Amino acid sequence: MTDALQPLEITAQVSYFDLELTPPQVAGEDFLMKITAKKEDGTVNESYGGSVLIEPDYVFPATGRFNISPAEGTGFAMGKLQLNANYPDAGLVTITITDKDDPSEAGTSSQILFLPAAFIVGAGQNQTVSKPFGLAVTALNARGEVTPNYNGK
Repeated sequence: MTDALQPLEITAQVSYFDLELTPPQVAGEDFLMKITAKKEDGTVNESYGGSVLIEPDYVFPATGRFNISPAEGTGFAMGKLQLNANYPDAGLVTITITDKDDPSEAGTSSQILFLPAAFIVGAGQNQTVSKPFGLAVTALNARGEVTPNYNGK
């Protein structure tokens, strides 16, 4: 018996990911995200079936503490994956999709604006006619939670 080597063709290699969604979005409300695995020549890599990590990159404000849910995507069919996602905060972000096993295979969306779903306005307890008074405005997401990154712009 002799040993033989057989060349192995890697058919699931992906170069980058495209992300499609419709901005603006409402903070805390589910939205449809379409992820497509692409080959270097820009065509769909129909044999891709890996897992991807889904992460927000803060643009404005430049920092934040929330993640996109789900943080991982699986179940690609013919190189495409559709999933419902949720981001609970307001602000301007990009979303980066990275192959879980090879971080060099990634794609970043254009900027996506997430808007508050509602506002609470409060004026304190006692107000006097014709006298100035302050207002407190709090931005909320669709689940009624505060969106700390909302800054009024």
